[in-house]
Amino acid sequence: MINIKEKLDISCDFPAFFNMFFSKKSFAVLDIETTGLSPNFSAVILIGLVIFDGKDVRLEQYFAETPAEEKEIISLTNKALKDVDYVITYNGKLFDMPFLKKRSEKYDIDFKPLCNLDIFMVMKHYSDLPKLLSSMSQKSLEVFAGLSTGRDDKISGKESVELYSQYQTTGAHDVLSQILLHNSDDIKQLFRLVSIVRHADFSRAICHQGIPHDGGFIEKIDFKHSTLFIKGLMKDAIDYISFPSFEAPYSVNITKSDSKYAIEIPAETVTGSAFIDIKNMIDMKSLGDSDLPGFDNDYLIIKENNRFNYTEIAIFAQTFTARLISDIQNKL
Repeated sequence: MINIKEKLDISCDFPAFFNMFFSKKSFAVLDIETTGLSPNFSAVILIGLVIFDGKDVRLEQYFAETPAEEKEIISLTNKALKDVDYVITYNGKLFDMPFLKKRSEKYDIDFKPLCNLDIFMVMKHYSDLPKLLSSMSQKSLEVFAGLSTGRDDKISGKESVELYSQYQTTGAHDVLSQILLHNSDDIKQLFRLVSIVRHADFSRAICHQGIPHDGGFIEKIDFKHSTLFIKGLMKDAIDYISFPSFEAPYSVNITKSDSKYAIEIPAETVTGSAFIDIKNMIDMKSLGDSDLPGFDNDYLIIKENNRFNYTEIAIFAQTFTARLISDIQNKL
């Protein structure tokens, strides 16, 4: 097994609205190389991480010189990810993370789920780029964002698989270098590419894609049947249930077996509008920029004239959920 570690001198122009939700969180940009597309029949051969702890940026790569070392590189990755609050991927919700989970199960490795900011999903479903670009590949978005000059590798993912087979036969250093370069360029470029979310409806995206918070992460925020639903996963979960009361006008259900939580907050509704009285639920000062139009006189305006205030919803959900989980843990 080969482990590459390198301190990086790279940066990203993180948009202000990105920092609103993610600035105080550590993350890892993640990309995997595999021998095929199915985790049932294919193995992970290389895992690359660009880890940002809020100050320093470093690269880590775990390369399996033989398929027999797959368990070791997955274990090392799992250990590294325990120190971050979320991961950034490109199509990782559909490929990288499910693939790692399936291969982890093969080796009885407890691969904990993480909040996954999937840039591909954000840009595909919450921006106009699919209408403007002929391809939504990572390299196409790099060109659109003016970042293509930062890439040195010249091979595709398919060619990387072919080179791995060649490396198994020859052990040639130049072949290994091409494989490692392809992976490292992908994750370094994806780190820079985070800035592209300024072209998306980012607040709406994270309401549906996930938001990290102290003590866990939100998987999805939804509003239906005059109720705000917040669903997610809790670290060190316990079995817990509570029902609405005057002091706490919401229900909470946490299950230890799958670490999942579900919060339901009833809203008051009028034609085209919905709002929640949050003065007894949270300190308004903890919301930061409470001058946003969706916060008005101790109320969260969920929607007005059928227009959702996704930024305010996300800010409230992230702050309230973190405080709620902390309060529950402190009572035990």
